[in-house]
Amino acid sequence: MRTRVFFTILSILLICACAGVRARESVLLPAMRAAWEGISADVGAGIVDLAASGTPASTESLRAAADVARALQAGDVAQVAAARWDIVEPIAQRGIDARLAKHEIGPGVAASLRERVRKFTEAWVLLGAR
Repeated sequence: MRTRVFFTILSILLICACAGVRARESVLLPAMRAAWEGISADVGAGIVDLAASGTPASTESLRAAADVARALQAGDVAQVAAARWDIVEPIAQRGIDARLAKHEIGPGVAASLRERVRKFTEAWVLLGAR
């Protein structure tokens, strides 16, 4: 009887563990893809702001942004986790700040956009990012 209970509990734990991996692929990736559509505009604004300040974005940061976009489009968890979002995230934040400074958006919208970037970062970490 104890053996049967043990294997039942073990089976439930295994099913739960597999469900977590599947949820990351079936929920997080589509959510990140949807968020990227807006975040990429913030990244673009950040790149423009960097250029306007006389400090063009580095090749590494441009490549990192392209890698994030490609990984999300491919829908591969390993590629998304390996993409260097940690390099791109500050550029997205800078883009939000630049749009706020130009009065393209208000403080409430900026807060919402920052929250979207924060959630994207959380999802990136959950996928096993470096």
